[in-house]
Amino acid sequence: MTESKTRLPKNIELVPDGEALVIRRTWRSGPSYFLIAFSLFWDLFIVVWFTAAIREEEWGTLAFGMIHLLFGLGISYLTLAYFLNKTDIRIDTNNLTISHAPIPWSGTYVQANSEIDQLHSKERVHQRNNMKTYYYDLVSRDKSGTDKKLLIGLTDKNQALYLEKEIEKTLGIKNRTIEGQI
Repeated sequence: MTESKTRLPKNIELVPDGEALVIRRTWRSGPSYFLIAFSLFWDLFIVVWFTAAIREEEWGTLAFGMIHLLFGLGISYLTLAYFLNKTDIRIDTNNLTISHAPIPWSGTYVQANSEIDQLHSKERVHQRNNMKTYYYDLVSRDKSGTDKKLLIGLTDKNQALYLEKEIEKTLGIKNRTIEGQI
């Protein structure tokens, strides 16, 4: 497998793994720090709520608080994933494999290298209250012309473009223009 001489984007590293190329992307970014503050505040609020409800024997209030507890657990799980998870893109002689760890997360993917025709990055714009947020997806097109999103919601355009170029280079795929790519 080839090794890149290009400067790596933030939160991306190349990891030695025998004959395979492993590109590792760390999830931790600016929004992660907001999430930890929000999670701590929310979880503290839930502890106070439940403590008061139990002390006062307010079982209806406690039952209503279960919705907030479940929300807090979900946000705490997301926060842990954003702080601890890494995505590994592993390219060996046979397959392109994408996995996320150590916190279990959906999106594990394996595709035979021989089935990959092209990779491209797409930009998505989310607009809310006159504020635009840009997200980038890394997409694989197979030999039949079917697109499969490999990574979604990247917030750094340079990461998406780097991953696209590095995987294409490693697999010996000549870059071609695809409608809608960045």
